[in-house]
Amino acid sequence: MDQYSLTLVGGFRSSALNRQLLNPEAEARLLNEIHALDPYPGIRVEKHECVNHVGKRLGKAVRTLVTDKAKEKVTLGGKGHGKLRPDVIDQLQVYYTKAVRSNPTVPEMKRAVIAVVDHSSSTDQEPLHQNCPEGEDSWCFFQKAQARGLPAEPHAENVGHPICKLVADHIRPVFERMSSDDLLSRCILQMTQNANRSAHAVIWARCPKHQFVNRDRVTVAVALGVAEFNFESQSTRKFLQHQNLPVGSETAIRGKKMDHTRTQKAQAAVREKARRHRQLQAEAKQREEQKLLEKYGQFYVPGGGD
Repeated sequence: MDQYSLTLVGGFRSSALNRQLLNPEAEARLLNEIHALDPYPGIRVEKHECVNHVGKRLGKAVRTLVTDKAKEKVTLGGKGHGKLRPDVIDQLQVYYTKAVRSNPTVPEMKRAVIAVVDHSSSTDQEPLHQNCPEGEDSWCFFQKAQARGLPAEPHAENVGHPICKLVADHIRPVFERMSSDDLLSRCILQMTQNANRSAHAVIWARCPKHQFVNRDRVTVAVALGVAEFNFESQSTRKFLQHQNLPVGSETAIRGKKMDHTRTQKAQAAVREKARRHRQLQAEAKQREEQKLLEKYGQFYVPGGGD
């Protein structure tokens, strides 16, 4: 076991809390080494997934499928009706992520994931809504009409991002693979990396990644960043006092103002208006990127210089 792994595993062993969960970004090799070490007898450390990352993997898999099939002269993408345009793939990714996030058990997640393909490929001649949620409160227009005893409205007017049968037949195996019991069981806790990234931002504010600093500064930056993220600015004042450094009243006042500002920003960010604004910004960016792609073609491909 290398020194890096020893350090991380040692942290598991010495922690005051018995942690049954492993950071979603942890490597499989490290997880195997932790299992071999067995730091908590009787408690198995498990790897759980970031729901957002899993959704991105689905989107990447579909995009890769479109590219691979194009080489085989099978057209899944393009501008035709029911084809996998970039905006359709993005929306399928959103539907998949929502299906995972909105259901508490693996069977419910699996059914909701498959419903994404079925609902999107349904037509008036062949409605496929058996996996959509039932009842008058269902998001599915077909199931909602069934519950009310009314005839369903035309699919062409109610399926927002339809896909043709050819596309559905090709992407179904991808959705089935991404709805395996093993994968979905690691999404039960609905975890994301948002909190980790927020903590990282607090650390990098003290120790920017693009600047070289010595190890001591990195150590202090991590310690202060994590402490402030969890216990606000009072942790920094306690650190200074522990180092016999004077802490004036202005430092305390400024720290409290920073804590208040951070809390206000966090509360504003989760409001529906703010979330909708971020969504509209992301959609506008995607449209602009698509226009540039259509006008100038692909400028960059990962690994294209190899």
